[in-house]
Amino acid sequence: MSVRKHTWTTKSGEERSAYLVQYSTAELDKRGKRKRHVKFFDKKKDAQAYEAQVRVDVGKGEHVPTSKSITVDKAGAHWIDSCADLERTTRDGYEQHLRDHINPYMGGLKLSVLTVAIVRDWQDKLRKGVPAPGQTEAAPRKPNMVKRVTGSLGALLADAQERGHVGQNVVRSLRANRKRGKERKAERRAKGKLRVG
Repeated sequence: MSVRKHTWTTKSGEERSAYLVQYSTAELDKRGKRKRHVKFFDKKKDAQAYEAQVRVDVGKGEHVPTSKSITVDKAGAHWIDSCADLERTTRDGYEQHLRDHINPYMGGLKLSVLTVAIVRDWQDKLRKGVPAPGQTEAAPRKPNMVKRVTGSLGALLADAQERGHVGQNVVRSLRANRKRGKERKAERRAKGKLRVG
């Protein structure tokens, strides 16, 4: 893996530069050699951060290049197909989550570009009732609905991760899913005081 500065001249004679990250994965190309990937960045800092993350992901065997990644929309279709043995009403609920809350906002995004920040921004838009791109109006969603739809997105990403379409499930990294030590202790104390009968 390497980060290098690449300089070129445009047709109009203007000189431009960018930083590129070049790396290879265990995947083999048509000639039987390790497949090489190149990604360009405007800032060196961004290139170095990406290179560090890719180094860790490749080491774990979790890296999925953007070129091999699929969109949220396609991953949702795979997820719904895998839910074929569930109750009809459950599947209908999942399809409604996809159709009304997930796909309008991020259906065209590739799974490999999803971050915790993108998911958090999506949750905020749902809460505030910000219309999705291409729509003129939207109603604010209740906190319970945002939580359920986020759970559906997490299940979708877990299914995609099992299929090898994405390296990590960013929904699991959200702060709301992790409790602090004090919160865990308070919850344990409250559960200990509950008496049955």
